[in-house]
Amino acid sequence: MLEAFYGYIFQLFQGIDYTALFVMMLIESSMIPFPSEIPLLAIGINAAKGTMNPFLGLLISLIAIFIGASVNYLIWRYIGDRFFEKYGKYFMIKREAYHEAKKLYAKDATFYTFYGRLIPLVRQLMSLPAWMVRMPFWKFISLTLAGSSIWHIILISLGYFIGD
Repeated sequence: MLEAFYGYIFQLFQGIDYTALFVMMLIESSMIPFPSEIPLLAIGINAAKGTMNPFLGLLISLIAIFIGASVNYLIWRYIGDRFFEKYGKYFMIKREAYHEAKKLYAKDATFYTFYGRLIPLVRQLMSLPAWMVRMPFWKFISLTLAGSSIWHIILISLGYFIGD
């Protein structure tokens, strides 16, 4: 039974190429929840079969993360505070809670930005608090790429192990 499951997964993942990887990782790096596990495991599985290069897959995934995170950062730069001041109540975010969260995040923004990239569902949202505390763009993108690199290497390696 487990062999049949692996066969299904391998067949499913064979349809993922570098373009699909780029698009999926671009979506994943936006505010839209999308599991990075799917394309990254596929890269590892296909690399184990010799049909994809894991290093090229890692590079493409990080380029997509760079683009998506940069766009999110710039969007929140222009609408961040005004958006939460005006519409936060519709998301059940009180003004006081918003400002308290900013203070808490600001205390150790470097830690939260880096490790936030390793937590599913949280990683898609890291552009928002980084901008809220006015983290310099270069620092934000460096922490984003460092944390994302670790996550991507783990998933590609796991895919390689599964595929092997």
